[in-house]
Amino acid sequence: MAEEKRSLTEVIKDKIDNLKTLEIRTIIGNFKWNEEKKKIDYKEEEVKVIMTQIDLLEGDIKTIFSEDFLKEPYDKILDFHAEREKRGQEIIENNLKAVRQLFDLAVKILGSGRED
Repeated sequence: MAEEKRSLTEVIKDKIDNLKTLEIRTIIGNFKWNEEKKKIDYKEEEVKVIMTQIDLLEGDIKTIFSEDFLKEPYDKILDFHAEREKRGQEIIENNLKAVRQLFDLAVKILGSGRED
């Protein structure tokens, strides 16, 4: 079955949905980069993880980590992760600018009667 061609509007909507939550992970342990999926693969039991989720619509921020990060030598990693959270704000701002540009482009294309 041939893959159905998606409209530019559908692609933009999917991108906006994916931007709702920014997730920041700091992973220590055995992991591999999965080139095909463009993500990190790991087994939960083989790594230590600090994870922050920032809900961009509601402003809710959740950070979780194990107690190991409260003790040496992992306690220094918390500072590193906190810096990544600060950087997350810059990422959010840049993503919102990109979404706005995509939206403006879609409006311009749809207004001209074309949908590429």
